[in-house]
Amino acid sequence: MRALTALAFVLATLHLFARLDREMVDVWDESIYATSALEMRASRVWAVTTFHGAPDYFNSKPPLNVWLIVGAFNLFGVGLVPLRLPSAIAAWFTILVVFRWTRQVRGPAAAALAALVLATTYPFLYVHAGRTANTDAPLTLVVTLVFVTLWRARKDGRTALWIGPLGAAALMLKGPGALGFVAPMLMADVAARWRSGPIDRPGLRRVLTGGVLGALPIAAWAIARWRVDGWTFLGRLVAHDIVSRASTGIEGHAEPPHYYLLVLLRHHYDWLTVTVVALAVMPVVARRAWAWLARDGDRHARLLVAGWLAGAVLVPTLVSTRLAWYLTPFYPGAAVLTALAVHEAWRASRAAGRRARASALVALTVAAVLVVEGRLVYRSTVMLDLDRSAQGLLIAHAEAVRGVRVFATSCPYPEAFLARAAGGACVEAADAGAARQAAAAGDLWLDAAIADVPGLVLLGRNRRASLYRVP
Repeated sequence: MRALTALAFVLATLHLFARLDREMVDVWDESIYATSALEMRASRVWAVTTFHGAPDYFNSKPPLNVWLIVGAFNLFGVGLVPLRLPSAIAAWFTILVVFRWTRQVRGPAAAALAALVLATTYPFLYVHAGRTANTDAPLTLVVTLVFVTLWRARKDGRTALWIGPLGAAALMLKGPGALGFVAPMLMADVAARWRSGPIDRPGLRRVLTGGVLGALPIAAWAIARWRVDGWTFLGRLVAHDIVSRASTGIEGHAEPPHYYLLVLLRHHYDWLTVTVVALAVMPVVARRAWAWLARDGDRHARLLVAGWLAGAVLVPTLVSTRLAWYLTPFYPGAAVLTALAVHEAWRASRAAGRRARASALVALTVAAVLVVEGRLVYRSTVMLDLDRSAQGLLIAHAEAVRGVRVFATSCPYPEAFLARAAGGACVEAADAGAARQAAAAGDLWLDAAIADVPGLVLLGRNRRASLYRVP
């Protein structure tokens, strides 16, 4: 099992950190967080997230993710790797938490499998998650830690102290709506404790102490933000993040109730197939899993698992606004379920003398890993490769961009961020002629074509764009 564990974490490290600096910046949320972090780093106003110099009321989220990115910028400089580092680290530690918890409750073999599955779960890496500068990977780590903390608190009440700070982290990452992932687990834990007998007063004191510890940073930030613009942002934080998302499909995301099933079939079909086959090969696996839950913690364990499923799947389904990355907190638990199904089916097949079935399960697992590897390589080296965009030219010629204006027919958010990160500015112009009239010597023209532009000096070219200097 040591070899399988080593393989899982080698793949996790490669999948989360390799080529972080060679993939395009996403047009929407990633570039918005990048721009906000760049501006916060320059202004040193920590309570307010801005976008192009004005308070950002569109991306109405508390600033924890921006703080993390600013911290990475301060430590390592402004660039694509520091931009994505907080999410990549959070995803890596999520894999570690899943491994350690599974090893504790089901042994090293199941733990190694769970780590391998999560490390090769495509949407956990790419759909707004581990390899992007978004909030979903850090939030998934927090949600996973809440589950593990509640699980351990059944026997060691001291760990309950961490529930408050973890809940605060969830709220500061993604707003009040993030508590929907956590609240069902908390309610399940309270229900289990309520039915088990008298309230544990020391445990209650720890929970209340943790709640106070979690409330303090939230209150400090909320007061600082309120002093800037009153209830304008804080009111929108509640109205937009809870009321609007719950009642309407904002920004055109009113998907059907079975939307998340379609997401799984589209992004997670490889490991979903393995799970279904494992359960079909040995139906006894499901009964064994239920018997294990009943034995290990009885009602409390079952309620916690039910709370995790409700928070990870049911709550996002009930919310009217449905997005693929709302399912990200589900994938750590899904990896554990897949690992348990494969491990138990393999053991049952060998115990029954059905070695062909056991070998087929191993082969199917290997095939799933290879399929995911192919998808990851294709997405990184083909779909998102910087050489297929104007972004690659801005990064490759950052020295030329510093201190000048980069004219282009349009300045999408990623190009505007990269120009500013290099010390320049992106300015829109109708065409190369208009840019040449408005430009000073040394300014640049970023052309979406690869044809030569008379009168301009070609600096660089890739498969999608050309960069010129105005003489």
